[in-house]
Amino acid sequence: MASDPITKAEKSEAEKKPLHPSLMGFSKMTARMLGTFIPSPILARLPSASKETFYCQICYENVDVDEAYTFHGGGGPCVHKFCRECLSQYIAVSVTDAGLHMQCPMFFDQDCAAEMSESDMNILCSDEIIEKFERFQKMQEDENYRDCPKCSHQQLGNSRHAAMTCEECGEEYCFHHSNAHPGTKFDIDLGVDFG
Repeated sequence: MASDPITKAEKSEAEKKPLHPSLMGFSKMTARMLGTFIPSPILARLPSASKETFYCQICYENVDVDEAYTFHGGGGPCVHKFCRECLSQYIAVSVTDAGLHMQCPMFFDQDCAAEMSESDMNILCSDEIIEKFERFQKMQEDENYRDCPKCSHQQLGNSRHAAMTCEECGEEYCFHHSNAHPGTKFDIDLGVDFG
């Protein structure tokens, strides 16, 4: 005999009630294995069977394997698993410190050769961190790139002619010192003050 479908009101009421003590030891998997009839709103509130975890070497926590991530570049894929959140923070801190070559955090302990790939960065990082990484990468490729201290526009400069004017906002700044001495135009190599 088929049971009548549960109405929204019954489902809502079932969700509000505490679970009966006899159900506390059940998991969804156990209930299904035993063929026990438990209405779906109550079944949805039963805990899932124990999930597999791993030990993150960054936060030192046991974490659900669904949150595991490893680097895929260089000598990868890496054998070390880390929380997505931990690796994301690891990359963000490295990029903020102008780090462009990110290896597995376990490199020094276990000589792991895995590195962060472009796809790793796209999966783990915010647009802001990716943009910062690309800006630093561009500056590393050509040491004459500079960021405007006002609008962050990146443009080529010349170390022999320190006075720069931003192509985007018109801000004047120094190739060597950014905005350390606003309003002063000069040439470092010649030591001439034009201001």
